Amino acid sequence: MGIGSVCFSVLEKYEQDISCLNSTASSSTQDTEGNLEESLEGGLEESLESNLEESPGSNLEESLEEGTDDSAVVQSETEMLEETVPDCSLVKSGKSPDQLRNDAAAEVSKIVSSLKNHPLFEGDVLSKNLSTAALIITFSPGSKPESDNTQTILKGLLSKHQKDSEIAETLRIAYAGQPRQINKASRLIRQDMALILPLSLMLIVVVLLIAFRSIRAVIVPLSVVLFGILWTAGIIGLIGDELNLVTMACAPIIVCVGSAYVIKFLNQYQIESLQIREAKKSGVPQPTIPEVVYATLSSVTVPVTVTAITTVAGFIALVVSPIPAVQQLGLYSSVGIIFINLFTLTLAPALLHFIRLPDIAPTENQSGLLDRFFQVIVEWLRLYSKRLIWIWLTVAAFAALGILDLSINSSTKTFPEDSQLVKDLRLIEDELSGTDTLRLLFRAGNESENQQDFSYNPLKTAKTIFGLKELQDWLFQVKDVTEIGNIEGLRIDKMHSPVDVLEHYRMGLDKLSDKEVVQFFDKTAENGPKFLSD
Repeated sequence: MGIGSVCFSVLEKYEQDISCLNSTASSSTQDTEGNLEESLEGGLEESLESNLEESPGSNLEESLEEGTDDSAVVQSETEMLEETVPDCSLVKSGKSPDQLRNDAAAEVSKIVSSLKNHPLFEGDVLSKNLSTAALIITFSPGSKPESDNTQTILKGLLSKHQKDSEIAETLRIAYAGQPRQINKASRLIRQDMALILPLSLMLIVVVLLIAFRSIRAVIVPLSVVLFGILWTAGIIGLIGDELNLVTMACAPIIVCVGSAYVIKFLNQYQIESLQIREAKKSGVPQPTIPEVVYATLSSVTVPVTVTAITTVAGFIALVVSPIPAVQQLGLYSSVGIIFINLFTLTLAPALLHFIRLPDIAPTENQSGLLDRFFQVIVEWLRLYSKRLIWIWLTVAAFAALGILDLSINSSTKTFPEDSQLVKDLRLIEDELSGTDTLRLLFRAGNESENQQDFSYNPLKTAKTIFGLKELQDWLFQVKDVTEIGNIEGLRIDKMHSPVDVLEHYRMGLDKLSDKEVVQFFDKTAENGPKFLSD
C-alpha cells in the first residue's frame, strides 16, 4: 500500500458495491418520487399563504414554531438516511452482481493465500493447506457459555449455516472448546444418573429376592438406601454444590456399601428370631417383634457401626487430595454412609414392626442351592485351610508383579469415541492447533544489570529472544531428539512466541539488536499481539 492509502474491508466494499448497484437500478422510482415532492411543496406553500392571511399575529408565531419543529424532525430523519445510505459517487463499476461477487471472491482468496505460513494465523485461524478456517468466540465473564441455552443457540446457528450454504455438500462446520465439553459432560452426568441409579437399585432388589425369597424383605433395605441417597443429595443441593464426573459415583457407592449394612441387620434379625423360638419350650408364646428387635440391635449395633466408621475413614482420607472433585467424592460418600448406618439402626427396626420377614429354617433343614454350596466351602476350609492360604499367597505374588507395570493416565477420556464432540475435536486437532494449551510465563528478576536506567527490562533484549529461540528449538526437537520425545502422546502443534513474529517480519534473526526488540514490544503493546504484561 502506498502513502495515503486507506485500509478497507473487501467484504464491506462488496456490500457497498451491491448497495450502489441496487440504488442505481431504482433511480427511475426516485425521480418519480422527486416530482411528487415538488407538487407537495407547492401545495404546502399555497396553504401556508392562505393561513397567514386569515390568522392573527399570535397564530403566526405558533405556526412558525410548529413549522420549525417539523423541519427539525425532517432534518434529523434526513441525516439518519444519509448515514445509512452508502456514498455511491465514487462507485462507477458498471459490473453485474455476479461479476462483483467473483471479484470479491478472488480478492479474498488472494488475501488468504498471502497468510499461508504466517506465524500469527497458521494453526489458529487457518490450516496449513488453507482448507480449514476457524472462528474464535470469546465470551464475556459471567455469560455462562456452557449453559444449555447458549449451546442450543450455537448449535442451531451452525446447523442453519451448514444447511443454507451453497457448498453444504462439501462444507463441514465443527466446534469445540471447554464450554461445549462442560455442557456435554453435564448432560452425560444427567443421563448416567438416570440409568446407573435405577440399575443399581434393580440389582440390589434381585440379590435381596434371591437371599430372602420374599418381596416384603426387599422393602426394608430399599427404603433405607433410598432415604440415605435422598438425604445426601439434599445436603449437596442445600449447600449449593453441583455433581461432576467424579462425584456422580456417590450414589452407586452409597447403594452398594449401605445395602450391606441393612442386609446384615435383616439376616441377624432372622437368626435372633430363630434362636429365641428354639430356646423357648413348646406351649410358650412365640417371641414378640420388640423382643427380636432388641436382641438384634444388641448384636449388630457395635459391628455395623465399627464397619461404617472404618469405611468412612477410608473415604474421608480422600479429602486431603488437591483435586476438588476427589475431595467432594470422599466427603459426600462419607456423609451418605453415616446416614445409611443411622437409618439401619433406626428406620429398619421401625419398619420391621409393620413388615414381617419370613422365618428361616433350622440349620439341619436348610436344603437350598446356596446353603449346600456354602456347606461344601465350610467343610473344605476345615480340611484344607493351610493349602488355601498358600494358594492365595501365590495368587497375590503374581498380582504384585503387575504393580510394577502400573501407570497413571491423566486423560479422563470423558466422552465416547463416536460422539460428535470427539469427532469435531479431532478435526480441530488435525487441521489446526487443537484446544489444549500450556502457558509458559517468564518474569524478570528485581535486580537489574543496569541500575541507573529504571526503564531497562531484561526481557526486552536480543539475548532473551535468542534464548527463547533455543527453547523453541528444544521443544520442537529441531537439532536433535530431546527429552520431549520420551513423553508418550505429547504433540506440540503451535507455539505463540515473539520469536516467530520477529523472525517472520525481519526474515530472520540475524544481527538482531536490543533497540529492535524494544521497538517490537512497544508496537505489539499498542496493536497486539501482546507478549508482555503492563
